Amino acid sequence: MKKNLLICLVLLVISGYSSELLQNDVERDLNYIRHPNRDWIAPRYTASGQKILDVAIIGGGQTGLTMAFSMLQHNIDNIMVFDKNRENFAGSWINIGRMKSLRTPKTTTGPDLGIPVLSVKSWYSAKYSPEAWDQLVYIPRLEWHDYLNWFRRVLNLPVQFESQAGPLNWDEINSYFMFEVTTDDSTEIVYARKVILAVGLEGSGEWMIPDFVKENVSPENYSQAVYYIPPEKLKDKKVAVLGAGPNAFDLTLVAAKAGAESITLFSKREKLVNLHCFKWGEFTGFMKCFTDLDDAQKYNFISRMHEMGQPPIPECVYAAYELPNFNINFLSRWNNAFQNGDRVIIETDSGQEEFDFLIIATGWISDLTLRPEIINFCDKIATWNDRYQPPENRRHQKLMKFPYLGRGFQFTEKNPGEAPFLNSIFNMTGGGLLSNGFCAGTGLTGMKYSIDLVTHEIVKQFFMDDADIYYESLDKYNEQDFQN
Repeated sequence: MKKNLLICLVLLVISGYSSELLQNDVERDLNYIRHPNRDWIAPRYTASGQKILDVAIIGGGQTGLTMAFSMLQHNIDNIMVFDKNRENFAGSWINIGRMKSLRTPKTTTGPDLGIPVLSVKSWYSAKYSPEAWDQLVYIPRLEWHDYLNWFRRVLNLPVQFESQAGPLNWDEINSYFMFEVTTDDSTEIVYARKVILAVGLEGSGEWMIPDFVKENVSPENYSQAVYYIPPEKLKDKKVAVLGAGPNAFDLTLVAAKAGAESITLFSKREKLVNLHCFKWGEFTGFMKCFTDLDDAQKYNFISRMHEMGQPPIPECVYAAYELPNFNINFLSRWNNAFQNGDRVIIETDSGQEEFDFLIIATGWISDLTLRPEIINFCDKIATWNDRYQPPENRRHQKLMKFPYLGRGFQFTEKNPGEAPFLNSIFNMTGGGLLSNGFCAGTGLTGMKYSIDLVTHEIVKQFFMDDADIYYESLDKYNEQDFQN
């Protein structure tokens, strides 16, 4: 982690030059497309005179920043983004990412909202050169993180850092959400009409760790793959990795670099996944029109992708297989694990093995009861289990616990009429995959389409909420262009 932070700081210093270089270009191009540039949402205040945000965005990574920019582009400027991290250290790319480069094509767009000067290509070319961009195959992870920090600064997006958002509460009488925001030295109450949850891929649940590991093994002897592992926990140790996807191989190489004595990877499958189903889905029809499918069609697509799995990066596989101390066990589910002094014994179908440290690389699960932001009404939110029953041979309980979202990524009610305010909370996390396909919450793929869906729903709600007020304004309108 310290090395990542140092690298990030160096990149931030370098990026200062490109920020200055493109600043005027960004301002010029945004001025070209600023119409309509008119305030249209009347400010609202609590009974005690405190300002109510139109939109509060929880999470300042790539999704939160892009949503903030989209709101501003639609003249919704009474907004604030809250992120728990320090400035320049928000988002997954610096906190949980372990890969060397992004896994999406360098041509993938999203945060720029279709404005070329804001694209990563423009930024990278200005920072290095157009030739450097042409030679690039995949965007380095820390360069992408640096790009997002530039994106935030050049657009002057309103982000409040080191601010931990607490559980949402709903004021039924005044129709707004309230939640505490805690910093190191203070706590404030924030009021907002709409809330966007942009709290990461795992933001509809948590990163998964088997219960028998959490219950039976000392925290000193295991870690989820997304968390930083001090090298001394891996050096000269026998390391077991559960899982065989991208994170598993990323962490295999991390362990090898740290000087692990041996690394053994355990896979439930009979061979490695080598079909990249998300790559299959990177075409306009699937990404833009997935929300137009019926529930059965949506479930068929996503359940098939779930069954296919996600492949590791080929370069990581090749690098792992070249390690003299690497081994992989196929068809080896973990059935149990327990502490044995300073070591851990794991049980698989083929027997027991003893290790010094366990790395859990099994992805994330959806479980709304685990999310502190919505803990006060998670029982009122509809899941796919409440709305659709698949054929038994295609029933995946992991998918059935995904939230059942509206077209604009808004939560829906488990029981109609019980909690209509839920449609003012927008779930831009990995939990949106089953309802709305590839989206900002699952990564870059599909972001350019999903941001529009959320924005349209928020703009629609604001307009429909006050349609009578807008009509009254029209009825009284008397700004005459000329005298008769």
